[in-house]
Amino acid sequence: MCINLNPIRKSASILVIAAATCIFSSCNEKDLYVEPIPDTNKLDQFFDFKTTQEVTVNLDYGIEAQMMFEIYDENPYTIDTNGVQVKNKEITAVAMGFTDKEGKFNGSIMLPVSVKQAYIYTNYILAPRVLNVDVVGSNITATKNNELLLLNATSKTRAESIVGGYLTLPAANYGQMLPQVLRVAQEVVAGVYTEERTPVGLSTYDSDFYVEEETVTIEYIAGTTGGNDDLYYFCYPAADTPTKAYIENLKKAHIWTDLHGAAGGRTDDGLKGSTATLPFINANGEFEETWPKGYKIGFMIDNKSKYHYSTPLDIPYFDMASTFTYGADGDKPTVVFGLEDYYEGPLYDYNDVIFQLHGVAPTINPETETFPVSTTTRGLLAFEDNWPARGDYDMNDVVLKYASTQTYYKKVTNDFHGTITTYYTRGKIVDEFELVWSGANYKNGFGYHVVMDDEVDYENITIKRNNEPIDFTLVKEGQDYIIYLFDNAKAELGVEDVAATEMANANFATVKFTVTIPYKETEFDGGANVYGTKVGPAYNPFITKNMNRKHEIHLIDCAPTCEGLSCCDPLFGSANDNSNGTTTFYRSEDFYPYALCLNADGANADVLNVDVKLRVEATPIYTTYPLFTDWAKKNVEKWW
Repeated sequence: MCINLNPIRKSASILVIAAATCIFSSCNEKDLYVEPIPDTNKLDQFFDFKTTQEVTVNLDYGIEAQMMFEIYDENPYTIDTNGVQVKNKEITAVAMGFTDKEGKFNGSIMLPVSVKQAYIYTNYILAPRVLNVDVVGSNITATKNNELLLLNATSKTRAESIVGGYLTLPAANYGQMLPQVLRVAQEVVAGVYTEERTPVGLSTYDSDFYVEEETVTIEYIAGTTGGNDDLYYFCYPAADTPTKAYIENLKKAHIWTDLHGAAGGRTDDGLKGSTATLPFINANGEFEETWPKGYKIGFMIDNKSKYHYSTPLDIPYFDMASTFTYGADGDKPTVVFGLEDYYEGPLYDYNDVIFQLHGVAPTINPETETFPVSTTTRGLLAFEDNWPARGDYDMNDVVLKYASTQTYYKKVTNDFHGTITTYYTRGKIVDEFELVWSGANYKNGFGYHVVMDDEVDYENITIKRNNEPIDFTLVKEGQDYIIYLFDNAKAELGVEDVAATEMANANFATVKFTVTIPYKETEFDGGANVYGTKVGPAYNPFITKNMNRKHEIHLIDCAPTCEGLSCCDPLFGSANDNSNGTTTFYRSEDFYPYALCLNADGANADVLNVDVKLRVEATPIYTTYPLFTDWAKKNVEKWW
C-alpha cells in the first residue's frame, strides 16, 4: 500500500504529488530528438548494463570479535619514499561490512563487476591486516589463511640491532605470558587501539611513567608496525625536567629486536606474549634489581635508525606514546601503552607496538570513547527521457553524480574493573546528488527510492540544496521511502529557456543536493551496508518526465514506485519498450537502456568523467563512446 506521509515541510517550489490518475497524453509525449539505432549497433540479447553485481561474501577471521572490514580492488598498502609500508590514501574501498561477534560475515555485498581480485582490509589490530582472494563467479570466500603478508622488510638479527652504548638484559629476565592472560590483554587493547584512528577518550599522552614498585615488568601484547622496530628503555629522576639532549644522552637498555614479527596481521607470532623484567639503570650504566623511589621510566623505538621516544616533549620524535589503564590486580592497575614508530607522516594511532607495564602509576581512568567509521560509494547516473519511445540514446537528458556515505559509530567503554566493552551503532547515511547536465527540452525531475527500517530517525531527516536547507515531503511505501529532490532539472541549472541544442553554449553552475538520514542509537549486530543490496547506491533512482511525477523512468528491471505505477504500468510493452511490467521493466526492444547507473569506486573512478562526452546532443551513447556496444556484448571490460 502506498501511503503519503504528512509532510515534514511544504514548499511552494516543489509540486504537490500528482493525482493518482495519469493523463495518458502527458505520459506518451516525446522529446524532440528521436534517432533510430543503426542495425550495426543493435544488441542481440538482453544486457542489464550494470556496473555492479551482488557478490556473496563468506568471511571468517577465526577471532571472536566484531570488526569492520573494507573491500578493495587493489592492495591498499604501498611503500612510501622512506621505504616504510603505509596504507595508500589515494585509493578508496569499493565496499564495507561488519562481521558478527564471532568474527564471521556471511551475506551479499554490491561490488563493481570489474573486481576480479578482492583485498579485504580490517583495522582490527588482532586480525590479519589484508586478506587476498579471487572473486569466483559472484562469490568470495576468505579466512585468515588468505592473509597477504604486507611486510617485505628484511628482519634484523640481535647482533645487527645492538650497537655500542646499549645495555643488554640478562636472559633470566625474559619469560612468556600464559596464553589465557595474553588473550585477555589482547581483547582489552583491541577495544582501544584501532588502525588509522587516534585514541581519544580512552587515552592520555602524558608519558613517561612514574615507578611505584620495586619491580617493573613489561609484556608485549600486539602491534601493527610495518617497520623493523627495536625497543629500549631508560630512567631518570622524576624531579628532573627532561630536554632532547638529556633524554638522548641517558643510558639505555635493549629489550626486544625486530618487533614487526609480532604485529597483529602477521602469521608469524614472533614475540607476542613475551615478558621482561626491567631492572633499574643507575648513573654508572649498571643494573640494580630494585627500583628506588622517585624515578620515571621511558621508552625508545629504533625504526630504521630513526629514534622515537615516549617522553612528552613538543618536538619531533618525542611524545610518541599513548597510555591507558584497565583492570586491577588487587590495588595495582595495569597500565597499557602504545608507541608510534613513524614520525614522517604518522597516523598517530599509537598501535605500532603495544605493551603492558606493571609497577608504574596509573595514567588515566577513562570511561567512553566514540568515533565514526564510514565508507563512500560514488558513481554517475544518466537518463533518456523518451521512454517508452527509444529516443536518441544520448543518455544526457538528466545526468547526476552521486556519493553515498554510510557512517557507523564505534563505542568503547572502560569500566576500570577489567572490562572493555566494544560495539557498533548505525549512525547516518548522507546521499549527495550533483546535477551536472540536462540535455533535454522536457522539464524533468529526479527522485530515488530507498529502504529504511524502524531504526531510522525519521523526524530528523534533512535535505539541503547547495548546503541550504529546503522544504520537502517524503512518500512512504511499506518500509521504503520515495525522496523527490527536484521537479525541473533545467530550472535548477538556470537554463529553463535554453534549448537542448544550445546547452553547450549555456552558462550555468551545477547544483548539489544532500540528503541526511540519521539512525537511532541502537547496537548494530553486523552485516552489510545499511541499505543492504537493494540496487545499491544510488538505490533505485529515477527521473520524472516533464513535470509529471507519475511518469517515472528507472534503471533496467527496477520497478516503478507506488506513485508511478498507475502511469507506467500501461506503458510497459508499448512503443519501443519490451518489458512485461511484472518481472521485467524498462527494457527496450533493441536491448538498450533508458537509464544507466555507473559505479565509480576503486579502479572505476574515471567513470565520473563520462558526462563530458555525453554532453554532445542527439548523438547516441554508442557513437560518443564507440566501445559501449562491445562492452554490452561483453567483448571489452570498459567503454569509457
